Amino acid sequence: MDSHQRFARFQNILNQLGNPHLHLPPTIHVAGTNGKGSTIAFMRSIMENAGYTVHTYTSPHLMNVTERFMVASKPLSQNQFDQTFARIEPYSERYGLGFFEQMTLMAFLLFAEVKADYCLMEVGIGGELDPTNAITHSLATIITTIDYDHMDRLGPTLIDIAHAKAGIIKDNCPVITGVMEPQALNIIQEKASTHRSPLYKLGTSFDFKIMESAWQFCMASKCIKLPYLGNLRGHHQVHNAALAIAALMIALPNTFNTQVIEYGIKQAIWPGRLEQFIYQGRTLWFDGAHNVQGAGALCQFFKQRKEQLCVIVAQQDGRDTEAFISELYDITYQLYKINLNDQQALQFTIKNIITNNALNKFSILVTGSLYLYSLLCKYINN
Repeated sequence: MDSHQRFARFQNILNQLGNPHLHLPPTIHVAGTNGKGSTIAFMRSIMENAGYTVHTYTSPHLMNVTERFMVASKPLSQNQFDQTFARIEPYSERYGLGFFEQMTLMAFLLFAEVKADYCLMEVGIGGELDPTNAITHSLATIITTIDYDHMDRLGPTLIDIAHAKAGIIKDNCPVITGVMEPQALNIIQEKASTHRSPLYKLGTSFDFKIMESAWQFCMASKCIKLPYLGNLRGHHQVHNAALAIAALMIALPNTFNTQVIEYGIKQAIWPGRLEQFIYQGRTLWFDGAHNVQGAGALCQFFKQRKEQLCVIVAQQDGRDTEAFISELYDITYQLYKINLNDQQALQFTIKNIITNNALNKFSILVTGSLYLYSLLCKYINN
């Protein structure tokens, strides 16, 4: 069964379930190679700070599968998860659904049946044939960035990848993008034009400027001076915050004042992204970067801090690990490649670094896959 057939099958199952995807609150749909979850975290924080309730659907989860869902701004309980899964399980068994299809069916059911003001949905992979793209209308579409990732599914070129991600653009729906690569941006422009959807581009329609102790967001000759982000570190997160602010200002004009935006940006939380831990007196950093663009953002962050680290990398099969590592050379004092499937390798490597007196002055960075996060947390907490 090819991707088009799988998508048609998914739509058929939704029809059998009463088309819950047609009964969602106003929805902002987010695609992109990197930054999707962080952009959603910023939007959700701003919206909730303004008093709105928000459904969010994101992936992957870090510790527990229930993390993928926030229902009317509340975490999904294990009991709610189990009850909802029981409703879609017969369809999953009958049609042989994949895990992400199962989770997306559950999201549509939960979000259609529980009242909320808005809904934020993150694409899984690509866009056009992603299960989340069953929705037929969006309040706004965001395409964060486009870079090489999932080429086995989306195609080998940036043009192929851009075509897939631009597939979430709907008729007469504003499109907000941080994509800078000219070929990919041209695809997004063509798709937006075909759908008669206004396109708002970072660097043209809106922009940001990083200053010494603050940053500035500007759109339509209006500028907002904002303090540095509270919980999400790095210039790439300012990029994501700018996309979030632009999308909300465009989709919901005159809804969020400067104070609400400032507090929302500062309070946004998105674990596993340049997250800092202290373990046995040593600083450990974790970041779920898994592609070359993400590694480049990590390198920029630590170069600005003039810091070299002991870097532990593990990646899923099929990743271009050597290209990923090459982006980290400038911040790497010592490199450790470990097997993602070896649950003992991470704790063994951290222990060896900590007990090596010659490495006392170096912090530790664990990166390459979000799937390392639960292993790291379990090790630290134990």
